Amino acid sequence: MHLTKAGLYHYISGKQDLLFRIMLYAMDEVERCVIEPSRLIADPEERLRKIMRLHICGAIEHGLELSILLQEMTHLDSGQQKEVLGHKQAYRSLIQEVLRDLGK
Repeated sequence: MHLTKAGLYHYISGKQDLLFRIMLYAMDEVERCVIEPSRLIADPEERLRKIMRLHICGAIEHGLELSILLQEMTHLDSGQQKEVLGHKQAYRSLIQEVLRDLGK
């Protein structure tokens, strides 16, 4: 598939929009590949192992998107930052929940 710069800008409004979409894609992948499968495991210790395993596999498979997610937040406007941070919070909440359950 050949996509020109002009063709790309038909679908996105600019570099910032492209960055935002990459970040949302990365968080959607975290949701699909880590959060959803981990929630199916009742045992907290096994769930933590699964999260760690899936996180590492995801970092290997989607390393570029994840590095962008970690390093480029300042290039988004405040509304976009809030949306991405909301997605990140779901992941943090999962980790906090597992750690709380392990402490019981």
